[in-house]
Amino acid sequence: MKILHLIYDDIKNPWCGGGGAVRAYEVNRRLAKKHHHIVVLTGNYPNAQHGVIDGVRYYRVGSRKNYLLSRLTFSLQVPIISKTFKSDLLINDFSAFSPCFVNNEDGYMVLIVHHLLSYHAIRKYGPFGIFPFLSEKVMLRLNKNIITVNPAVKAEISRINNKANVTCILNGIDEDLFKVGSSEKDYILFLGRIDVYMKGLDILIGAFSKVIRLYPKVKLKVAGMGKLKDMAKLNKLIERLDIDDRVEVLGRVSQEEKVSLLANSMFICMPSRFEGWGIVAIEAAAVGKPVIGTNIPGLSEAVIDDHTGILVPPEDAEALSEAMMRLLEDGNERRRLGENARRWARNFSWDKVAEEQESFYYSIVGLRDD
Repeated sequence: MKILHLIYDDIKNPWCGGGGAVRAYEVNRRLAKKHHHIVVLTGNYPNAQHGVIDGVRYYRVGSRKNYLLSRLTFSLQVPIISKTFKSDLLINDFSAFSPCFVNNEDGYMVLIVHHLLSYHAIRKYGPFGIFPFLSEKVMLRLNKNIITVNPAVKAEISRINNKANVTCILNGIDEDLFKVGSSEKDYILFLGRIDVYMKGLDILIGAFSKVIRLYPKVKLKVAGMGKLKDMAKLNKLIERLDIDDRVEVLGRVSQEEKVSLLANSMFICMPSRFEGWGIVAIEAAAVGKPVIGTNIPGLSEAVIDDHTGILVPPEDAEALSEAMMRLLEDGNERRRLGENARRWARNFSWDKVAEEQESFYYSIVGLRDD
């Protein structure tokens, strides 16, 4: 099968590198091993290059000068460039901030939706959020075949477009994580893209400032990269609360560093306002660590409240700090949740995700008349 995959994000993109990029990489490299011909058109960024990675051909589209221009030029150029590739199936990995309005004249198309922005686009960006808000609505109504990564989003898409063929295929994890030994050092971990609003980092910093009044030796480690604006905002939050000696902002980390950070943490915090699917929550579970997350679609499916972690209301710093102190106070509770989490994580595999996604692709291509 010839597959053309459109996705702005990339696992090495210094401005993003989110869960959607991880999923695209993991699924596509597995499908390439099964002799599918896959081309990925992805956003450009500093030092990015065209090339073949794990059997998948990548073309970088757009400007690499800055983040905003990169997204804008990607959206403008992809509809033109995509026409030069013939494919049986076009995969449009949707981002409301760099939407690709395309048609596949040679075959069929599948839209992948990781999460729904809805009103969050306007809350975060004000009037500038109107375009992503509207682009999301339009794309959901125009597409007939849609993959999403959590049941709540599937239900909402089906409500918006009751004629669409919508399937839910959860994310997976690297099974090597189950081989990692677990220990404990005196820090709490946040791991993910540095997006202050989406990831609730303002809530996390506020909650942690209350926690260290009772636990002054505990540190918070923040690992990940984001836009310069978000990185600066995060640092200002830390400085304003005068806790820069207790919070360590690590920036981008390697895969080895990431695994070590997970394995040696006390627990992980994910206070997001919205998520597609918390891959980090399942990765933490695989190394036996509980997760404190918000009770939102994308995390409420990845974290089982009081069994593999703790769920708290979004935007509630008080509830988050109480949950953090609960785990800090009780090592036995951390171990109980961590052991449950490791068993729970066995349900998630990138091999399984790739098989399910391939089956969905074939179900679409199989509908063709020729």
